[in-house]
Amino acid sequence: MTDTRFGGDRNSVAGADASWKFSGTSHQVTTTVLHSWTEDRDGPRSGTALQMNYNTSSKRSNFGAQLEHYDREFVMDTAFYNRIGFTQAWAYIDYSFYPDKDRYPWIRRITPFTFTQGGRDREAGNDDFLNVSGFRFNFTRQGFFRIDQFFGREPWAGRRFDIGRIRLQGRVQLFRWLGVDGYFHSGRAIFYDEVEPFGGDENRSVVKITFQPTGRLTQALEYTRVVFDRRDTGERVYDVDIVNTRTTYQFTRAFALRGIAQYDSSQKRVLTDFLSSYELKPGTVIYGGYGALFEQRDFRDREWVAGEGAYRASRRGLFLKASYLYRF
Repeated sequence: MTDTRFGGDRNSVAGADASWKFSGTSHQVTTTVLHSWTEDRDGPRSGTALQMNYNTSSKRSNFGAQLEHYDREFVMDTAFYNRIGFTQAWAYIDYSFYPDKDRYPWIRRITPFTFTQGGRDREAGNDDFLNVSGFRFNFTRQGFFRIDQFFGREPWAGRRFDIGRIRLQGRVQLFRWLGVDGYFHSGRAIFYDEVEPFGGDENRSVVKITFQPTGRLTQALEYTRVVFDRRDTGERVYDVDIVNTRTTYQFTRAFALRGIAQYDSSQKRVLTDFLSSYELKPGTVIYGGYGALFEQRDFRDREWVAGEGAYRASRRGLFLKASYLYRF
């Protein structure tokens, strides 16, 4: 139960959870029910939120389903939730195959799966639907590969858009000191403008390399590129390049340094962050850090012009933190 008040406004919520696990099986049912009472400038109102889940699993298969409902008048000031005014349900199932290790020593498991979700969005005034189906593969050397395709429709700003794309995702530990991750998707997407939304084609590519030549040094480099074009005209709406680097060096068991740098082409800026830590014992640590934001801008006619000129530091920050743990 929660109760919040501010001025003449009030929000009260009461709820309960319940869980049933059938003895001797993997079947489990859980449910959550919340009811809210709200009084503010929009007047008194109340609403209900409900979730019900069913799950069962084994070495070979997994199955899960959920029913979810939120009233349009439901309000909970102390919680985070994405939306209200909808009712939806989803179901997921997969089945795993384990190839013969002697005949196929390089592959460990093959798992086809499918996920289906549908419901009614009363705020958007339309129905939504989504299906994701594909395969997951597990290999030696911590290798993993996933391929799936999803399609459906999504309401936004009083309209309904068709969505769908193919996705590829994988990772592998090539050597003890080198790991590679990759992700790619391509297909239909939505430009989420509240006034004039439109459909488009989106391509996203992500490559991450983790380099660890010694037990003390770890270097990670990640590159992301996103391209979005209007579907009706083919016009380029935006393209974004993001580069993330993370360097960690463990001098001793107690002393470590970490540095992070990020470049964002859409905002024309570079973000840097450095952190040092010294752990005297578990729970007793001293931190010191420094961060700076560099933006591409030029000073003209007594004002800053963004996106032009050289990269200049616009913000800097320095912090110190110490914690001490005393046991008794």
